Amino acid sequence: MEISLLADNPQESKVIARWYYDEWASIAPDMTIGQIQEKVAKAINRDQVPLIVLAHQNNELVGVAELKFRENKNHPEYEHWLDGLFVTPDYRGQGISNLLIKKSKSMPFVWALNAYICSAKSIMLHFIRSMASMFFTRPIIAKSKWL
Repeated sequence: MEISLLADNPQESKVIARWYYDEWASIAPDMTIGQIQEKVAKAINRDQVPLIVLAHQNNELVGVAELKFRENKNHPEYEHWLDGLFVTPDYRGQGISNLLIKKSKSMPFVWALNAYICSAKSIMLHFIRSMASMFFTRPIIAKSKWL
């Protein structure tokens, strides 16, 4: 398993945008794949947020997590937070989410990543709550507004 940044593999941007669109944004009537591609492109950074952490297995992209800065208007008290955690179905249950979270928390400029804020489908809420509590002192989890 290789963990890297989108800045090291910018060619993966379109795949990530498609995953995000298929998993979450396609339910929002005004969200387009182009808008998501633009947001993902803004995360091609290595020393500032937003940035995206990638997981590759045998050169295949299998997971992502996005580190953001004050993007959730409902929680302005949190500066750095993690969102967009996604692992392809064939690779779930193998600890890839944990590796992505650990890498995100280890970024040297992220001094206060103590909250995990996500919008999840109902079926994922139990899994995310248990996983987030292992890594964060104050996990904040909400059902997706799109569902």
